Amino acid sequence: MSFLDGSIAAQEIVSRIVALVVAGQEPGWDRIEIWNAEAAGFGSASVDVVAGGETTWPDPPEEVIDLFEELKEAMYRPDTGTWLSVRISISADGSADADYNYDEPPAWGMEVEPGLYGEELERFPRSPENIPDWMKADAGL
Repeated sequence: MSFLDGSIAAQEIVSRIVALVVAGQEPGWDRIEIWNAEAAGFGSASVDVVAGGETTWPDPPEEVIDLFEELKEAMYRPDTGTWLSVRISISADGSADADYNYDEPPAWGMEVEPGLYGEELERFPRSPENIPDWMKADAGL
């Protein structure tokens, strides 16, 4: 899904996330990647800043984490649910693109509690045809 997908509210939230992250960087960066995964209130986020061939990993501002929670709720649809992870790529010219993952387990980089996705489905229900097999297994469906 691209940056232009989703509601106007979702687009505005993404714009606020981009503005906050960019404002916190030193001038001269080439690319910024913001990643967030969230399921049933459990979340993880990272920011990668590439400048002159070097990558740094500043902590995302707390306000950005809160905005991702708002974004997840704003993008919820009863039949398809909402995203499990999102990557926002920002180019040096200020253009941004968001890629939403609705169907694959997020790359948490750590083990998550069994049943996490069952809780996610309680919070953000999906129609049966939109629940991936791996999520059904975790949810005990």
